[in-house]
Amino acid sequence: MLATEGDPIALMATPVELESALQVLAQQAVTEHGAEVIVIGGGPLGRVAKALSGKVDVPVIEAIPEAVRYLAAALGAAATR
Repeated sequence: MLATEGDPIALMATPVELESALQVLAQQAVTEHGAEVIVIGGGPLGRVAKALSGKVDVPVIEAIPEAVRYLAAALGAAATR
């Protein structure tokens, strides 16, 4: 399992450091573990997901917006049946 270094509360309080730490972690997941996509959780991490897009070698997905798009598509498909 991969995790950022240090105190997570302090890291969350400093957006620049959070982004940097998650970028290192994401790239590590790609290079060392073969990750083909990075999924970043919701809340304050959503902003980091946007910032990381294009900075790592694989797609970065924001979990909550992607879930909403999936649900909207599923509901739309259900409405047409």
